[in-house]
Amino acid sequence: MKKRLLFSIVLSLAAGVIIGAYGGFNLGKSPVLNDALLKNAKEIQLHVTALKHVREGRNDKAIEVLEADLDDDLVLFDPGEPYEPVTDRTMAETHKAIGQARDYRAAYPRKSSRPFVDEMAGNVLKKEAFR
Repeated sequence: MKKRLLFSIVLSLAAGVIIGAYGGFNLGKSPVLNDALLKNAKEIQLHVTALKHVREGRNDKAIEVLEADLDDDLVLFDPGEPYEPVTDRTMAETHKAIGQARDYRAAYPRKSSRPFVDEMAGNVLKKEAFR
């Protein structure tokens, strides 16, 4: 009788853990997937806008669209708290991207109409963690 009760408890706990993990995974993946797809959709819209400007010979407009996007992307690399967990590959690509942005901005400095974004992007480029 004790063995059956113990087996039932263990089986119930295991089933609860499996169901909870499955439900948690499914609930957690939806926001992540939606955020990734939304970001990609916004990037496509931005690329199309920049490409249209180039095709229409308005390179200054295309450059401004791309410069503003670069600023917006850089700001994301300065969170209040470090992103956890980040793989070594992600960290290496992040360092590479920020290094390229730093070199680009050294060659082509700019001030936008959004001083707060300029400051935040500049802070990312100055961070020792990304050198």
